[in-house]
Amino acid sequence: MILVSAGKRTFALAFSHPKVTEHRRKNYPERWTHCQIFAVEPSLAAGAPRLTLLAEGQTGCSVKDNFCKATGRKIALTYALKQLGPTFGKVDRAAVWEGYLKRCMASVETL
Repeated sequence: MILVSAGKRTFALAFSHPKVTEHRRKNYPERWTHCQIFAVEPSLAAGAPRLTLLAEGQTGCSVKDNFCKATGRKIALTYALKQLGPTFGKVDRAAVWEGYLKRCMASVETL
C-alpha cells in the first residue's frame, strides 16, 4: 500500500493483479490490474487507522498483449482518479501521482 499526503489529507493506494481462470468469450482479458484509492483517517481507538474507499479503477490486458504491471498500474490509477471526478482537486491528483511516481522510482533505485 502506498501512502500519499496532500495537505492535511492522507490517501492510500492499493494495487492487485488478479488472474482470471474462467474465459467467457474469445480474447477475454486474462490478467487484470485493480487500483483502489482510500482516504486514511486516524482511528479513535489505538491501532490501525480507518480506511474509507473513495474510488476503484481496473484495466485488463488482452491475451495477445504482454502483461506489464507498471503499465497496468498507471492505467488503473488514471481510471480511479477519473472516477473521483471534479470533487478531487488538481492539487490532490498531482500529490497522488507524485507519491506514486516517487514510490516507483524508489523501487527502481533499489534494484
